[in-house]
Amino acid sequence: MPGIYGYVKKHNEHSQLSSMTKKLHYYKHFRKDDDFIDNDFEASHLHLGNMKKDTKVFFKDNVYISIEGEQYDFKERNFEELLFEAYKNKNLEQFLNKLDGYFNAVIYDRNIKKVFLISDRYGMRMLYYYFKDGRFAFSGEVKGLLGLDFVDSSIDSNQIDCFMDLGYLLEDYSWHKHIKLIKPATIIEFDINSKELIQRYYWKWSQIKPQNISFHEAVDRLGQLWLKAVKKRFDPNEKIGISLSGGLDSRAILAAVNKLYPDFKGYAYTFGIPNCDDIIIAKLCIAKTKWEHREFHFTSNNWFESRKKKVWFTDGMLNLMHMHGSEFLDEVSEHIDFNLNGYLGDVVFGGGWLGMLPFNKRATNENLKIFYKNWINICKIDDDFYDIDKCEPHLYMNRFRRFTNMGTVNTLYKIDVRKPFFDNEVIEFIHSLPDEYRENNKLYSAMLLKFFPDFYKDIPWQKTGKTIDKKNSNSLVGKVRSYTDYKNWIKDDYVAKELMKILDKEKAMYPKYTNVDFKRKYLLPHLNGSKDYSEEILRAVTVELYLKMLA
Repeated sequence: MPGIYGYVKKHNEHSQLSSMTKKLHYYKHFRKDDDFIDNDFEASHLHLGNMKKDTKVFFKDNVYISIEGEQYDFKERNFEELLFEAYKNKNLEQFLNKLDGYFNAVIYDRNIKKVFLISDRYGMRMLYYYFKDGRFAFSGEVKGLLGLDFVDSSIDSNQIDCFMDLGYLLEDYSWHKHIKLIKPATIIEFDINSKELIQRYYWKWSQIKPQNISFHEAVDRLGQLWLKAVKKRFDPNEKIGISLSGGLDSRAILAAVNKLYPDFKGYAYTFGIPNCDDIIIAKLCIAKTKWEHREFHFTSNNWFESRKKKVWFTDGMLNLMHMHGSEFLDEVSEHIDFNLNGYLGDVVFGGGWLGMLPFNKRATNENLKIFYKNWINICKIDDDFYDIDKCEPHLYMNRFRRFTNMGTVNTLYKIDVRKPFFDNEVIEFIHSLPDEYRENNKLYSAMLLKFFPDFYKDIPWQKTGKTIDKKNSNSLVGKVRSYTDYKNWIKDDYVAKELMKILDKEKAMYPKYTNVDFKRKYLLPHLNGSKDYSEEILRAVTVELYLKMLA
């Protein structure tokens, strides 16, 4: 979603805000706020109109504020007013430190000629900024910055190699040398007069302290916090739906909503190959509710073309292989405005990565190299932001923020998203516990079976084909396990021919930045059947399509 955008002007410089808008207003259904323009600063906001119902500018006492996203602690209050009060009362950092939300924001104070950019605690609402030669600009999508004539858009070739190795970028990097992603829990302060830029965290993982609580007490407390987290993000008067799979996480959201509002008739949807486990299990879950359910089917010919233009929407930072379901968003958005998403539930509650990590230890280069490979040297693991005896926070802010999170970013142009597994109280509680509680999904399974037995006692988990207590299985599942088949879809005649053209070294853009011949190294061996290179091929295609779109 384009979100907020703007820049600091030079004296008597012509306006360029319309150029940014032109880059970002790529769908007619976006709602555009009134522009804010003065001698030093220009900004605007493009949004869906789900959270912000009008297009008016907030400007009070010479302070401009614009916010993309929402907060969940003070639903009865206007978010801009809340932020303004905190800023004027000089307790902005204290206010943000406790705030539960999914947002980014800009504050421009004309009185002192300063601009402040703010990310939410986990930095999941993407906000990019440019700072070079005293010029400063920001945008919810990189492309907005490319609309400014002073922006140096040089490509960082190292990032192409990183993306090809890992499938995502790390830390604050983008494809462009001088365009950075704002860090999580951060305030960036730019002084218009001095051209100085400083950054500071308003929250750190070190604030979470270990607690002494029994496993059984932890199960009860987690169940209570989970219901509270879902309730904070759910309003039966809104058009809310759930992207429902065969996993545990989206089902946990459905179960919680059903417990809180048993008569609510919502809209759930599942995508995949016909009769795959995800669809079968989703239908078993929906049968326990009054919800409507829609299934969408992938085929060999309905995924590739529809995703190509979305490479531009995600600024080339999401492999089109992982844009699952985005081809169906037009229809889904006719039914819902908000999707309650199970983002990282298996990792946060289930400890899904603990088997590869030391328990109750701070992240180090040594214990995270298994994830970041040779790119560990650009990771800021020693940053005091991660000063907690847990390895996972750095993965949350890198492996998951820069990869998994981009999957939901890819839907924000149509549907707004809420992520209850990243509720502040939930995250703080989970990471105050010994890692052993979450080992092998113990805590998560115990909580689900105790609080939502109807959805877990007899309904299997797609990952295993059995229930989470491993006592029951279902003969219907296990026949079509995966919901995709990229290995064979890439070999489809039309797709294969298109890939051959896109990755042809003689006509492609990527050889300017890497010595690797993607067609020879990945595509030809895949088509010849010697190895499955689906992931690498579609990473390469994403890179090439983005470079061509920039040209």
